[in-house]
Amino acid sequence: IPVIMDKSGLTTIGDINFGMNQSYVQSRFYMVLNETANLLKSLPNSKILLEGHADITGDEEYNQKLAYIRANSIKTYLISRGIDESRIEVVSFGETKPKFLSNTSTGRALNRRVEIYIQDK
Repeated sequence: IPVIMDKSGLTTIGDINFGMNQSYVQSRFYMVLNETANLLKSLPNSKILLEGHADITGDEEYNQKLAYIRANSIKTYLISRGIDESRIEVVSFGETKPKFLSNTSTGRALNRRVEIYIQDK
């Protein structure tokens, strides 16, 4: 799995969060994802990077796969909104890049996320 570390030239759209052991897109995120799809349509040369993440609960290998599945669920949603698959890159960091403290339930919940970045070429 390719990993992009250099985020220069990328614009963040924000995080889409997930429930414990869940990978489906919650309806409360449809609006921001629809706006993201519309933005991509208005920037035909742009690409999107979806970074999947998990919290520290459970096995590391499982979390790596779960984070990848989460990012792919966002990809599937964007494809359903008319974005070509070739414009979407998916990577998984599993539990290796927590953004929030993992010693609280709130922090763990916020770490269950997909980060969305747009690269306008």
